[in-house]
Amino acid sequence: MIIRRIRELVQRKKSGSLKEEFLEQIKKNPQDTRSRLKLGDLHAKLGEIPEAVDQYATCAEIFAQAGFHLKSIALYRQVLKLDPNSAQALRRIGQLCLQYGLYADAYPYYESLAERLRPREGGERIFALFQEISNLPIRDLRYKALMFEALFPDPSGMFTEPTARLSEIARSMAQDDKLEGDALLLARWLVSVYQDSPEGYEILAGLLKKSGNRAQLAQTLTKLREIYASRGELEKKEKFLREFEPGEEEASPAPDVLGERAPQKTRARPGEVRVKMEADVYELLRKKTDGQKPKAEGRERATGGTVQPSGQVERIQFEDLFSSFKEGIREQVSRGDFETHYNLGIAYQEMGLYEDAIQEFELACGDPALAADARFLMGKCSAELEQWPEALGYYENALSLAGEDSEKRRGIRYEMALTLRALGRDEEALNTFRQIREESDNYRDTEKQIEEILKASNS
Repeated sequence: MIIRRIRELVQRKKSGSLKEEFLEQIKKNPQDTRSRLKLGDLHAKLGEIPEAVDQYATCAEIFAQAGFHLKSIALYRQVLKLDPNSAQALRRIGQLCLQYGLYADAYPYYESLAERLRPREGGERIFALFQEISNLPIRDLRYKALMFEALFPDPSGMFTEPTARLSEIARSMAQDDKLEGDALLLARWLVSVYQDSPEGYEILAGLLKKSGNRAQLAQTLTKLREIYASRGELEKKEKFLREFEPGEEEASPAPDVLGERAPQKTRARPGEVRVKMEADVYELLRKKTDGQKPKAEGRERATGGTVQPSGQVERIQFEDLFSSFKEGIREQVSRGDFETHYNLGIAYQEMGLYEDAIQEFELACGDPALAADARFLMGKCSAELEQWPEALGYYENALSLAGEDSEKRRGIRYEMALTLRALGRDEEALNTFRQIREESDNYRDTEKQIEEILKASNS
């Protein structure tokens, strides 16, 4: 006992001497990462967690400023091992993943950050917005990560609504023709969440004008006028509103929102109808879910004098509308317009029309650049239909097309593992989850999946 105590005292004396030595080196050169890391290791060994975290975090920032993002991420992960609740570490890893282009890797850290902040003032609002943004089918992972980042202006400070930051992201997306569909999704979400804020409506108006959807544009402009009037800004905004008035070339009647053919039958160029198509799908979805019951008289006419249950009539009406919509799409979109078929598949998928989505994704596979993503989404749709063997086949095909993109391959393998579990092939699923864990410690709920499989196998 006495000998052990003496050893502890000697060790503490040595540690104190080492601390002084490292601190002296750091004082001479604050950028001395070697001394900081050794000092951090020493603090961690002695159980001095806050001091260790401080040195690791400082060192991580030095590496980040020098452009060594992966080293910085590794150090912040070390911080999380010592302090799993560190909002600073979670935020910075998310930011660094975003800067380094590891957009999908950023997601679990932003998700954990939203969870950690829930008990704080405004935390529930952050978490709710995070969940909603997570569910938006935004294709571009970079902008999706930017949207998550926009929710956390200052993890240690007061929460502020991210309206302006998210609107700026939507404006940036709207300027890229390839991202107009994503921009439309974000703009529609913004106006649903911030109904009294003009930013989302302004962006939506620009996209609707560009797509030629005059009916919805008129509704959007009416709402904008109401908002401007309530703010006393209508007079100075009149010039802005007049920019959306149709010119002479737009004076002819626009096609019906459900895809009815225009008087002149001209096939659209590839990608030309993409944004309008997505707007039409959302209008169709609105008609499907608006909850208005048809009057009995109308039902009698529609069913030859027999009043059918309202749910059945609504289903029949929707199927008729949807059939007309698809006929209109076939008139406008060629089989070779792969990107439009891909976007249409995403819209169908969001509406729960998985079989139709699979058909569109199949057509999109004609473009090698879209094939891997399309096959992956076909797997997701099949999984929603609980067609597990088909889902697994699509995932395997997607994996073979994913190339060297490690993040994309990891995401596909994760879904494959879930599908293997659904098929009762737990051993294969376990091996896949373990491989994913070796590559990325905190990837989604991999650890939870492993624990569940092991628990089930031991019971």
